[in-house]
Amino acid sequence: MMRLDLDDNERGAFHYLFAGVVLVLLLKGINFALDLSTRPDIRGLEALEPFRQGYLLNEPDVVVSTSAGRFARIASALVWSVGAALAAGTIAALLARLLRSSARTAGLRAARIALVLCFGWGLYSALFIPVERTHTSTNGLERHRYRWHLADIPMPFTRETETLPGDQVQRIEAVAAPALNGCESTLRLQAVRADGNVLVLGEVDGTCPLALERLRQASDAAALLERAL
Repeated sequence: MMRLDLDDNERGAFHYLFAGVVLVLLLKGINFALDLSTRPDIRGLEALEPFRQGYLLNEPDVVVSTSAGRFARIASALVWSVGAALAAGTIAALLARLLRSSARTAGLRAARIALVLCFGWGLYSALFIPVERTHTSTNGLERHRYRWHLADIPMPFTRETETLPGDQVQRIEAVAAPALNGCESTLRLQAVRADGNVLVLGEVDGTCPLALERLRQASDAAALLERAL
C-alpha cells in the first residue's frame, strides 16, 4: 500500500481542508435537524411559512423581507465571523508588538474572543432575528428593520420601527417579481399604499417555470395578512 509523503505545509493544508468539509457538513446537519424537529408555531397560517424563510419566530403573522434561506444565513454568519476574528487578531498583534509584549498570544486571544462573540450573535440572528420583518397589529403594519447589516446578519443596536396605519393600505397582494433571467420564479408579497407606492413584505425564490400552486399559496398568504390587518 502506497503512503503519501507530505511535508508539514501539505499536511496542514489537508487538515484545514478536512476541517472545512466537516464544518460544512455539521452546519448542514444542524439546518436539516431544525427543519425536521423545530417548526414555527404559526397557528394555522401555513400559507405564510414560505415567507418566513426558516426563522424561528413566535409571532403568528410575521413575514420577513429576506430571500436568503436559513443555511445561507448560517454560512454568512460563519464567513463574517472568521473575517472579524482575523481583523481583531491582526490589530491585537500589532498593538502588542508596539507595547513590546507577545504579539502571538495577544493575536490568538483576540481572534478567539472575536470569533466566539461574532459567530454567537450571527448564529442567533440567523435563526431568530430577521434584518427586516413585518407583522400586523392594532395600529396597522409594523415593520422592524436593522439599518446596518452584513448580508442577512443584522448589526446590534441599529433596529428601527416603522408603522403603516391600516387605513393607508389599499391592499396586500402576491405578484411575480420582474424576471431577471427570462423566468419569473420569484414571488413577492407586497402592500400597496394609499398613494400607490409599494412596500415589499417578503420574497420567495423557486424553480422555473412558476407553478400555479406556489402562486395560489402566495395569494392565500396575502389574503391572510389582509384579513388580520
